[in-house]
Amino acid sequence: MTPRSWKAAGLLTLVALLGVAAGSLLTARGAFGTHGHGRHTMPRSEEYVELMDQEVHLTPAQRDSVLAILRRHHDGMQQIFAAIEPRIDSLKETIRAEVRTHLTAEQMPAYAKLTARLDAERRADQRQFEDEENRDGH
Repeated sequence: MTPRSWKAAGLLTLVALLGVAAGSLLTARGAFGTHGHGRHTMPRSEEYVELMDQEVHLTPAQRDSVLAILRRHHDGMQQIFAAIEPRIDSLKETIRAEVRTHLTAEQMPAYAKLTARLDAERRADQRQFEDEENRDGH
């Protein structure tokens, strides 16, 4: 492999690892935090219980227990997300800067538009999540 091939392979590996980390974060947020794009009106903990009920077929007592567990651990999960989000944001900016080094001048405006759109969607999701948390009593 040439040095440029190694660099490309390294970048792809880094992006893949970030994807795994982001996927894990989003999966966890399915129960405790932000996901979706403005489609959901149900508080996250109740939404997770609904999902569990559909997949696992919970009894009413189990539904109540799972909801109580989620609510009991909500603040701890939020603390973890608050601690790691700045690191994810920093890594995301590093990745974006490296990606830009591989783009042509013609591609840069489209990439800037893409990243701005993704950031706006994330902010909208965060606002929606905060509204849902308030309705959920957190």
